[in-house]
Amino acid sequence: IDCQPPALSHAPPFRSEIETGMTKKTTNILSRLLFLLLGSMLSAAPLAATYTLPSSIGSGPFANCSLASSTNYNCTGNINIGNNDAVNFASSLTLNISGNFSLGNNSTLNSGGHTANIVTGGNISIGNSLTGSINFTAGGNFQTGNSASIVGNISAGWHIVTGKQIGRAHV
Repeated sequence: IDCQPPALSHAPPFRSEIETGMTKKTTNILSRLLFLLLGSMLSAAPLAATYTLPSSIGSGPFANCSLASSTNYNCTGNINIGNNDAVNFASSLTLNISGNFSLGNNSTLNSGGHTANIVTGGNISIGNSLTGSINFTAGGNFQTGNSASIVGNISAGWHIVTGKQIGRAHV
């Protein structure tokens, strides 16, 4: 008596072929997910901007600003500067802003040894970790986040609120 099973006309695939197919499919899915994740991270990466005044007057956040006299610039509305941005002053000047002035976190205001003034009819709001050498005059409130380093004068029509570790400001 023959105890061997009959030969199959169509043999099932070997286990290694099934695993390889699953691995390729899984790898393809993981590759796509990784590509999407990296793409979204790159597109969400903060892009810092640098503005040099007075040459940036009339563009970007200073689009509503114009020359009023030799060193004075009038700005209508609000000026909002983003996180990680820098504003450099190539000459002495005063920005007279009819609205509010806001500056994001980790930003720099660099007067480059020039006298620089920001005067607002509204509030001045500064994020965390500002490094700046500038004079601020707010018609409303002046507020800064933590770890601000300001060389200059600060005055406000209402309240001055500072975060922790503000240094070298004359209030």
